[in-house]
Amino acid sequence: MKQRNKSYLVRRATVLDCQDGYLSLALDRNNERCDLCRSASHCSLYSFGAMMSRQRGIWRIYSNQSIKVGHSVQLKAEAATLLKLALGCYGLPVAMLVASALTAHLLFATEWLTVAAGLTGLAVSYLLLGLYFRCARLADIQLVQ
Repeated sequence: MKQRNKSYLVRRATVLDCQDGYLSLALDRNNERCDLCRSASHCSLYSFGAMMSRQRGIWRIYSNQSIKVGHSVQLKAEAATLLKLALGCYGLPVAMLVASALTAHLLFATEWLTVAAGLTGLAVSYLLLGLYFRCARLADIQLVQ
């Protein structure tokens, strides 16, 4: 059986807080690269972290390892895992918007109900994503000391 070559994304982070196994991590920025990057304001690493902790650049993840506040750790994620997260974050809302708007248009055939149903589907998808990220223990993102 042929084994495929996996690519990983590795980022350093500093432990800010540890409560009940949940770690709050501040991602270390590669200042030279991040400051020059035009997309630094909406970088996916910081976006996913914000969804999990509601603070920009802070990741809140579960770990059964005993790590002290102030220690530096590495977050390691397979590129395919990040792609799945991105598809969920961006694909689900678009799919819900289209599906709810199309359904409302077929059922009611009025423009304002179609728009209202589409926006409602979009809002519901973001609520579902928020619940998922609050409850999810992203096991595919490894914590390496």
